[in-house]
Amino acid sequence: MRKTSMPPFSHSLLLILTLNICVAVSSPKPRWTTEKRTAAKWVDDNEKMLTNASRQVWELSELALKEEKSSWILSDILKR
Repeated sequence: MRKTSMPPFSHSLLLILTLNICVAVSSPKPRWTTEKRTAAKWVDDNEKMLTNASRQVWELSELALKEEKSSWILSDILKR
């Protein structure tokens, strides 16, 4: 069985990722305000619609600053 060694930068990257995970797990969870809970519930309740809108915008592939159809899709969601 042949041993493969990781490039030196891979060890550093692995260490950084591990430390980030440890910090994220050990950090206290932020308190959610009423507004954040309301917004999160709205996103959860409208997940299907938001996913469809995201897919439509992605498929349009409009150029930056010329996103007319994408803007219409997103503004229609905000009007609801």
